[in-house]
Amino acid sequence: MLPDLPPCYRLQLRPTPQPDGAWLIIIPHAPMVRYKCSALSHLQGRGKGVAVLVVDARGNPLAEAFTQTAQQLGLTAVSITTAEADLYEPAQVRRLQQAYASNGFTDILIYGNPSAAVLEAAIESLAPNGALSFTCHHWLDLVAVNVGRLCQDRLLVMGTTSWDITDAYRHTRATTIQAGDRLLILGAGTALGQALLRHALTAPELPAQVVAVDADATALEGLQAWATPLAQTAGVELHLYCSAGAGSEAQQAHLRSISPYGFDQVVLLFASAEMVAFGYELLTDGGVLNIAAGFPRGTKVPLDLTLFASRHMRIIGSCGVSAAD
Repeated sequence: MLPDLPPCYRLQLRPTPQPDGAWLIIIPHAPMVRYKCSALSHLQGRGKGVAVLVVDARGNPLAEAFTQTAQQLGLTAVSITTAEADLYEPAQVRRLQQAYASNGFTDILIYGNPSAAVLEAAIESLAPNGALSFTCHHWLDLVAVNVGRLCQDRLLVMGTTSWDITDAYRHTRATTIQAGDRLLILGAGTALGQALLRHALTAPELPAQVVAVDADATALEGLQAWATPLAQTAGVELHLYCSAGAGSEAQQAHLRSISPYGFDQVVLLFASAEMVAFGYELLTDGGVLNIAAGFPRGTKVPLDLTLFASRHMRIIGSCGVSAAD
């Protein structure tokens, strides 16, 4: 029902990755910090592609490790040195994408303390199914996240407070329903919402709690007729909540009263930019917000991506065409 990690893990997670894409790696000088990418030692195979390294002019040994690995994999390594002040320049990311990856970068890794602006530019510069991972050691300004691209192009964005950027992948949980999860469905009365609810109550690994929300009281009554017996049989705590007439704060308060520590999975089934931020605020540590709605490319929502690194939260997207999305 909720898709597992998309097939864009060319760099970090695949045991035998296909290095036929384009990498962008930004590495600061950071003499007191030993930034790492432990996955480099596990990469195998050969292929075509390019690895573009943007490195502080004062250097960093990690850049040499990336260059050697790229060459071993058969990628063309391009090293660009720049002043510290220009390292996280958004315009530079866009220029490099136009010059070296016309279809977008398959993997972007940003070390150090990237700005909100460069993270926004990096998301825009990803190829379909591309992945962005970044380290984060300070509180970020809100990032205007292109949720349309997350949905249409199935992008993956991850962060970590670790010096090893591979931890961004290690701490990013799969999106399949796991035993004991707390699941929130926003738009449960839709056809896709009903399919998701049925799946959640009959899945091999059952959630502990499911909260189904919709503004249509009649639709919720229809759900109650068949979902309540299923939940009782499965031993799943089921709540049906009609949000009609309730403001955002009242809805937040009610949902918090049901699950005070937030939800492991929040699924948004209708295209509302305001509800993206609403659902994001209801995630627990390690939680996943699944935007299964038809947002057009270019729809941006300001979000605090610091939580990607500090609390390992995650946003994925799909077009919401079928329950399999």
